[in-house]
Amino acid sequence: METLEPYLAELPFLKGLSAEHIRLIVGCASNVKFDAGQYIDREGQAANTFYVVRHGRIAIEIFHPTTGPICIQTVAEGEVAGWSWLFPP
Repeated sequence: METLEPYLAELPFLKGLSAEHIRLIVGCASNVKFDAGQYIDREGQAANTFYVVRHGRIAIEIFHPTTGPICIQTVAEGEVAGWSWLFPP
């Protein structure tokens, strides 16, 4: 079984954390796969997860009532999405 520890230890977002902290994060991590076009989270849902993109891209969208979804950011491989819930507004 593949462990996420070596992958996470090399991420710029987590760079500099001790091996103990990386192991703690790995213990909380899940390896999940999403299909193209699938929504990961929606506005108003509990914000309690962040994602590391290993393959592909994530589009961060906002919904405008007249024009529909608008992409405001694209998150690529090796980047993280959903981290903003870690900090109060």
